[in-house]
Amino acid sequence: MAQLAGIVGFKRKGLKPSDGYACYLAGVSEARFKNPVYPGDKLLLRAALTQERAQMLKFGCEASVGTTQTCSAEVTIVGVQT
Repeated sequence: MAQLAGIVGFKRKGLKPSDGYACYLAGVSEARFKNPVYPGDKLLLRAALTQERAQMLKFGCEASVGTTQTCSAEVTIVGVQT
């Protein structure tokens, strides 16, 4: 979910690693693991932007297998020029 939030953050800001930018995981909160995921399961990941401040983006993320939610968390990423 953190990787997905980073990718969405890059796209939202119009940044590219080749242009000298990096996205860093700044925090995870409200993480809840609800159901197990087994090898062979098709995991669906979602990340929705909930808050944006300068270079910091906060996402509401969830993972599910079919219609069963397996995990949810609030993920914060920061985009910086390297």
